[in-house]
Amino acid sequence: MFRSKWFIWCLALAVLCGATSCTYKYKCPEDGQLKAKSKSEMVAAEHGFTVVEDVPLTECKASDLELVPFLQSEDGGRIGGETLRKRAVTLKSNLGLMDAKRLLDNQSEIPIEFRGKVLVFTGTFLRDSDGSLHVSCLYGNGDRWCLSFYWIDNDFGDNSRLLRCKS
Repeated sequence: MFRSKWFIWCLALAVLCGATSCTYKYKCPEDGQLKAKSKSEMVAAEHGFTVVEDVPLTECKASDLELVPFLQSEDGGRIGGETLRKRAVTLKSNLGLMDAKRLLDNQSEIPIEFRGKVLVFTGTFLRDSDGSLHVSCLYGNGDRWCLSFYWIDNDFGDNSRLLRCKS
């Protein structure tokens, strides 16, 4: 009974402020306490994902970022997504979705040497409606950068890079 009252309250809230905005800005967890979604959760929801794991936004400006190659000689030119996620932590290159979004919103600040690379952000782990897991990526499309979500079961090759703050 308690849970159904919260469902009705959440539904009423969605109707009052518009289903799209309330659906993306609030969630009703099992404990029935209405909670604001994080920025990562809102961005993920706009693209049809839910956040499974997340890292905080870094304090690093675009000009203070460096490309980090992650392949090792024994990798044969490609590694799986799970291996990439582990390696990103080891390489201190575990940036998340909000880092990607900040770069996307400030494209003019992205260093020119990043062009031609797929920038992988392993710090935010996302689930789609089918249950598949993804990480966010930025890729260049002419003069613009685009946000995309790569299936974690894909391999990542030598045109992909991680990012980290310069020491």
